[in-house]
Amino acid sequence: MKKKKVVIFGGANGTGLSVRGLKKHADVLDITAVVSMSDSGRSSGKVRDELGELPPADVLRVIIAGSSYEYYLLKEIFYTKRFTTDKKIAGLNIGTLLIALGAKYTGDIVPIIQDLSEMLECQVQVLPATLTLTELHARLDDGRELHSEGDIDCPQEDCGEHLIEKVWLDPTGPMYSGAVQAVKDADVIITGPGDLYSSNIASILAEGTMQAIEQSHAKLVYIAGNKYSINGEPAPRSLSERVSALEKYLPRPVDVVLYNTHELGHVEKEKYAARNWGLLDFDVHNITDRRVIGVEIERKGGGIDPDKLGNALMQIM
Repeated sequence: MKKKKVVIFGGANGTGLSVRGLKKHADVLDITAVVSMSDSGRSSGKVRDELGELPPADVLRVIIAGSSYEYYLLKEIFYTKRFTTDKKIAGLNIGTLLIALGAKYTGDIVPIIQDLSEMLECQVQVLPATLTLTELHARLDDGRELHSEGDIDCPQEDCGEHLIEKVWLDPTGPMYSGAVQAVKDADVIITGPGDLYSSNIASILAEGTMQAIEQSHAKLVYIAGNKYSINGEPAPRSLSERVSALEKYLPRPVDVVLYNTHELGHVEKEKYAARNWGLLDFDVHNITDRRVIGVEIERKGGGIDPDKLGNALMQIM
């Protein structure tokens, strides 16, 4: 049976969830993850500033998510634990350092990603969205601007009720050629879950991405969880507005919108409040001319369950 070709756009966390959910279906799916290259926080920021290399943290997380080995063990070894003794590498984890130094030594991050993927038996192809060292910028509806992915993801100043009006890359760069081909060949293109601007939209801003999607016959699927970070990026807090914002950066409307229908219990509400998570307004009546599918995909303790998400996506496909 011919495998269905699936491309997942995004950053680390959201893309990682989709990858973890779909990798167990790798016998019938050909999965490619196209990962944003505008990350500027923590270890990625250090790699950008001191080595002048592409930020590796997001691709590392997706490789770990796609590995056939135990996810939480790999995450602890390669991502969570960080160097502390030497100030030059303090804050870096072993996975980020490995990719960054490999790219610096060889002059090309792509084969380093491929080799690490093979070593960890990653079940998906992981590709950078671009090979250019880009920077993400945003303009709020009151005219203020946020510069860098880190500042958009966690604004340093109070944005109040003001929301992002536009995002762009400067400097920008062309979409990686391997990613272009994967998109053109795709049967299904998925974006989400994850932060709308700093992950989902950031991954489709490279030059040529819109044209590649336009030339693809793939169905477009957007995944929304049910939460947002109250102190995080100032993005719309209703499902319809999020879909509208995403479609400004796509050549055609989304075909399927998948959202989490889980209703929080008392204990879960307390956990959401402790983590400063708010609930999206699922105003599905405002979304027309496309399939809108509500599925219970919550995991115990809050957040999306990758297995439930993977099963829901398989039913859609």
